[in-house]
Amino acid sequence: MIVVDTNVLILGLAGKKPEADVLRKFILPKNIIFSPIVVAEFLARADKKDQKLLKKLLSQFSVIPIENITAEIAANYRQKFTRKKKKVYLLDCFIAASCKQHNCALVTNNTKDFPMSDIKIYTPQKLLKKIKQSVKL
Repeated sequence: MIVVDTNVLILGLAGKKPEADVLRKFILPKNIIFSPIVVAEFLARADKKDQKLLKKLLSQFSVIPIENITAEIAANYRQKFTRKKKKVYLLDCFIAASCKQHNCALVTNNTKDFPMSDIKIYTPQKLLKKIKQSVKL
């Protein structure tokens, strides 16, 4: 199961590769779950057409709930990386916390925004490469 970051969702729904390929590979078998943070970030800048497209997509998939445990994990990430002087945004901490809580991998083009080592983080290119390698085995 994967969670896509906002940048991957924007580019994927626009048909850009490799992001669109990642969406196709995970949407068809229903191996994708959406973060409410990503949904909000996407909708905040989407035009009416893209809003409609995302809402249609969301009608077929789950959106991860934000629970107290999610907030606690996000707060721990924020505290940890603030002490290490790494610039980590609280919204990114929530996305990562959701991935940790639900044992999902995160797919993003901005891996530097997610210094967490306790979740799997892939760029679209690396995830597609990993899928191809596992098919060969």
